[in-house]
This record gives sequence, C-alpha cells and structure tokens, in this order.
Amino acid sequence: MTTWLPYAASYVTLFVSHLGRTFLGAIKGSILKVLPAALLGVGVVVSDCLMPSSKSPLRLMPKLCLRSKSGAGSGGKV
Repeated sequence: MTTWLPYAASYVTLFVSHLGRTFLGAIKGSILKVLPAALLGVGVVVSDCLMPSSKSPLRLMPKLCLRSKSGAGSGGKV
C-alpha cells in the first residue's frame, strides 16, 4: 500500500497547484485516479500466485503470495 502513496501525492500536488482544486477535492480526485491501478496490481499479484506456472517471476518473491504454490507440506520450499 505504501508504494501507491507517492503516486497519489503527485496527483494531489497536481490537482492543487495546477487545477486550483481544494485540498479535500484533490484528495478525492487522486483516490479516484490511483485506486483502479492499485486494485489492478493486487489482482495481478493474486492471479499470478494462484497460477501453477513454474516460470513465474513471483516465485522468486514468495512473501508476495498469500500461500505457497507447492502446498502446505512443502517444508518452506517454494
């Protein structure tokens, strides 16, 4: 979640400085712009964790996946 904060902050800055919106209006606008991309990113990570591909780039980062792809009895091996 914290990786999306600078992205949202840049939208807030843009909306306040260049479009003349109020701070609250800029916060609402930035949430509406950033939230779809953040949700899509979560969906991509979850779907990749659920796919049984052995060539997945996320297999190198098992902490991103909610559970191990190799099963509960794998002894921590991914």
